[in-house]
Amino acid sequence: MEKKLKQLVLLLKKHEGKNFDVNLQYERESNTGFGFMHTVKKGIVQVVNSNIVMVSEPQTANYFILPVVGIKSVLDESQGKYDIAITVKYLNSYRLFIQILEPY
Repeated sequence: MEKKLKQLVLLLKKHEGKNFDVNLQYERESNTGFGFMHTVKKGIVQVVNSNIVMVSEPQTANYFILPVVGIKSVLDESQGKYDIAITVKYLNSYRLFIQILEPY
């Protein structure tokens, strides 16, 4: 678990201060899935209690939290300087797709 936390934090910290779009998805073959999207502008990355990673805006209460417990994999899906993406897959079939964009 410590290795996955470190990998996730390093990937997110590398882009601190940029805009983070996170898309939560739940997909099961036997059930209807769902999705939810949230944006954090100029995100600051923090590790809280060694079991969650929080990305928050510096001047508002806008944030999202990534639990570390139950992570199956952390994948860097970036395709270049301006196409930065991370997928975090969980054992319970949840998936977070995080796209990182330069602030305007």
